[in-house]
Amino acid sequence: MLENQLLSNSVDLNSSFEEKMQISKIRKLDRSIGNNLKMFYGYRCQICGELIGEEYSAHVVEAHLIDYFVKIINNNSSNQLIVCPIHNRIIHKVNPVFDRKNKVLNIVMKKTRSNA
Repeated sequence: MLENQLLSNSVDLNSSFEEKMQISKIRKLDRSIGNNLKMFYGYRCQICGELIGEEYSAHVVEAHLIDYFVKIINNNSSNQLIVCPIHNRIIHKVNPVFDRKNKVLNIVMKKTRSNA
């Protein structure tokens, strides 16, 4: 009961817009490369094979750059994986190493108290 009251009565009195001047770097790349890869793989995740969004007449997959664009400025098809939103989020969370020879993502587990 207390949880319901806390969640349903949450109010953010500090929400607002903030304006500030800043210089930003904007990635310039050819998005058709990723879009063509999505079509080539049938809008399916290269990891799990899932086709997401079709029941809504939509294709929900991401063209994920294997090596960080800011480090090597490489938008080539050989540097992209087509992944579902779940695997895209996992990749961003765990930052796996891509073994190009075997075409496998290797996840390096961080030591925690529970697996140490």
